[in-house]
Amino acid sequence: MSARTIVLDGDTTPLVITARPSGEDYDPIPEGTTPERIRVVRARQVKAGDLLLGDFADDLGKPRRLFHWGEIVTAAPAPMTVPCWGRCCQEPPFCDVTRFIRLVPATDDSPCEIFAINAPVLIVQATEQPLSEGGTA
Repeated sequence: MSARTIVLDGDTTPLVITARPSGEDYDPIPEGTTPERIRVVRARQVKAGDLLLGDFADDLGKPRRLFHWGEIVTAAPAPMTVPCWGRCCQEPPFCDVTRFIRLVPATDDSPCEIFAINAPVLIVQATEQPLSEGGTA
């Protein structure tokens, strides 16, 4: 797959999607995954059990390129909490926890995965879900 560009509903910034790299540094997409289940959605739309594949560079005013995560992570969305938030709350605009969502809890090996609620992320939907806001990758 060569690079594709999409724009999410209600947005104007192009998102550039590239094929997932292969090799030992990247988990493979689960066998049997249909292309329709690989989608770009806003972080607030991620459901428990969705697989997180990557997110997009924050290049304001420029097309945002997909950053493929090496490890595919199972989403467990939850509102922000103070313990998870502590490492990120350095400036007042970033302390408004209502503007962010935790998609993956912290583990012994890694911190929480925190996103702005409108941030685009690439997922594999856990199950077939009705198409809504977002775009097929």
